[in-house]
Amino acid sequence: YPPMSTPRGWYPAACYAQVNNEPRIYVCGGSTSTTSLSSCEYLSILTKTWYTITSMNTPRGYAAGVLLPDGASFVVCGGWSGGSLATCEKLTLTSNTWSSNVANMTTIRYAHAAVLYKTKMVVIYKLLSCVWETASLSGH
Repeated sequence: YPPMSTPRGWYPAACYAQVNNEPRIYVCGGSTSTTSLSSCEYLSILTKTWYTITSMNTPRGYAAGVLLPDGASFVVCGGWSGGSLATCEKLTLTSNTWSSNVANMTTIRYAHAAVLYKTKMVVIYKLLSCVWETASLSGH
């Protein structure tokens, strides 16, 4: 597979999704050595090509994301953009549009992990111990 269109490191958010029967890997945010990124792209598994899509509203390095149960939306939360973030954004995969119309986390987080459990996103974050936070994704 070819390299991404935008070099990125430092924990970009990523997910696998089927969109219109096409398997894709979405990668959003991350950082260069000097700045957090808002850019996003997906890899078409069928064409082995990266496609640039609409950027997030907020640059996010060290962010985490999950594919929602409907399989049509990807939520990215937290991260680092000159300071830790508690905000979240939702990408509608069929239109490649971002919305901030999603609940934020109760606490700022970066360098965290997230998994989907039923209709909740479970955020795992470690400072001195492991903290679990769940956010309801119903009504998205």
